[in-house]
Amino acid sequence: MFSTYIYRCWRNKIKLLLSIANDSVLLICVNTRLYYILRLSPDYSQIFFEKKLPYNNSFFRGKMVRAWLLSEEKVLTPKYISLDELYKTSGVEYYQIDTNNYEDDPLLKNLIEQRDNHFVNKVEHLDDSDLIKHNTEHYHEHDEFRLIIHGCGYFDVRDKYDEWLRVEVIPGDLLVIPGGCYHRFVVDGNVEEFKGLRFLKDYGYKSYPRPNDEMDCRKNYMRRLYNGAYDDPKE
Repeated sequence: MFSTYIYRCWRNKIKLLLSIANDSVLLICVNTRLYYILRLSPDYSQIFFEKKLPYNNSFFRGKMVRAWLLSEEKVLTPKYISLDELYKTSGVEYYQIDTNNYEDDPLLKNLIEQRDNHFVNKVEHLDDSDLIKHNTEHYHEHDEFRLIIHGCGYFDVRDKYDEWLRVEVIPGDLLVIPGGCYHRFVVDGNVEEFKGLRFLKDYGYKSYPRPNDEMDCRKNYMRRLYNGAYDDPKE
């Protein structure tokens, strides 16, 4: 039998993952940059350093994206929502892309053709003004693709009840945020090392900060949201 217990310390952003397999105990200490893997002796009296790994959250998270209600973030065990719930309540789509070969990734190429998002904009070397813009609640007139190449962060999106949903994103995660959906983004960890891509319509990029509810794209988005356009999960 194998069981895993996760404890989050939000104050210093250190995560402890305690895994127990038979009689051996493995303690993995995670900060925003590195993984430190330690092994406890069977009687818990000694700690042995095993190795240090470079940051790669997917090593532990696997293929499960994490999304939760932001209002519950300070709770020890926040309620996570499924990708289907994320899509149904916000219209936000999630995909996984091969970052080593994203230009030839068939899924991404198909999405670009379907949505006509051919313009690629790099999101890197962010300064203070860039961070403020990303973290300011806004929406765009058309669908926006956001692919994480290096580093990690959090996308907050408004659901149909005007609650914040927080989505953790790491390398390989692609979010499609529908036009008219209020959202914001914050980098977690070293800003200088963060790299991402934005896929947009060829005819430009413009954001509309809240409150800005009179545009047709916003009204159409809300109409689709409440008329059940996102009720059926994406294949």
